[in-house]
Amino acid sequence: NLLIKGDNLDALRLLRQSYFGKVKLIYIDPPYNTQSDSFIYRDDFTAKQSEVLAQLGYAAENIDYIKNIYGARTHSGWLSFMYPRLLLAKDLLRDDGVISISIDDNEQAQLKLLCDEVFGQENFVANIIWHKRYAASNDSIGIPSMHDYVLVYQKSQEFNRFLLPRTEKQDSLYKFDSNDGKGKWRPDNLTVKTVSESYLYEITNPNTGKKYLPPQGRCWLTSSSKIQEWITEGRVFFGKDNDGAPQLKRYLNEVQQEIIPNTYWSYDEVGHTDSARKELKKIFEGHAPFDNPKPTGLLKKIFQIATQPKDLIIDFFAGSGTTGEAVMRLNAEDGGQRQFILVQIPQPIDAKKQKEAHTFVKE
Repeated sequence: NLLIKGDNLDALRLLRQSYFGKVKLIYIDPPYNTQSDSFIYRDDFTAKQSEVLAQLGYAAENIDYIKNIYGARTHSGWLSFMYPRLLLAKDLLRDDGVISISIDDNEQAQLKLLCDEVFGQENFVANIIWHKRYAASNDSIGIPSMHDYVLVYQKSQEFNRFLLPRTEKQDSLYKFDSNDGKGKWRPDNLTVKTVSESYLYEITNPNTGKKYLPPQGRCWLTSSSKIQEWITEGRVFFGKDNDGAPQLKRYLNEVQQEIIPNTYWSYDEVGHTDSARKELKKIFEGHAPFDNPKPTGLLKKIFQIATQPKDLIIDFFAGSGTTGEAVMRLNAEDGGQRQFILVQIPQPIDAKKQKEAHTFVKE
């Protein structure tokens, strides 16, 4: 594991020499373009970055691209800052590698187009919505933002996402137990939308004699003989009072123990901004010296989807070091040996504007 202090453009240029095509996952949480004075990276975008690209042998059109989008603290200025870093990141990725980028609404649309340019539209994987807050601020103006994004691109079509382990919340849906030796189960729908004449028939509750037809526009899940077999086995549930529409008992031990990831991640499964601050306070003795940290749960899920136990992960906007923390926690959980390389520019702490952080470090 490495921690590199310095401008990530210089660091990526050096890493390219030793790690070309060796990195499985790059995760970055770049500085969002808020057009404030807190942007700590050099903003002489054109000269510096064109020079770096020329030294690395990138084509003239790459340099022209930066010159064309160059601006001050605007969309184009931010993009010209990101562009060479993404080009270098692409070189570091393995053919089955993937990059995940945290971003907000202010630059999400522009970053998507830039990544289409660098990685190719055909290598877009997903735009994940992360529900980062559980409550809106009362003093919010307009419609408050409750989410951020994680933009995901693959290096090539060789990338293959991995399944996720089931969560306790998903398993908690299976709360019934008939003491039949089959374990916990939950009621599941016994009908489907596709209407088949052969699957339109009456189901009789053997205890009450009451008969049921599927709702209009739907039919039963399977044949009458199969349903009767399930009733005999005790697999059809007619409600707690034995007087409801028939449902299928879906046993936990029958469902797939790994699940396919989707593009909406709620705060109760990966954490939120407040839980991230609480994580920092626990580490730093009651203080949260970093602004806008990401919860380790969010990064662990990204790593579970994209990496295997011995893969290399790079984060060249390391910030508070959440990537390193998440890698070590995931390794501890699954016995993995993932390694990380973190890059962070040295950042002066303002004694007045960042009083809490300054006091903590000094004392």
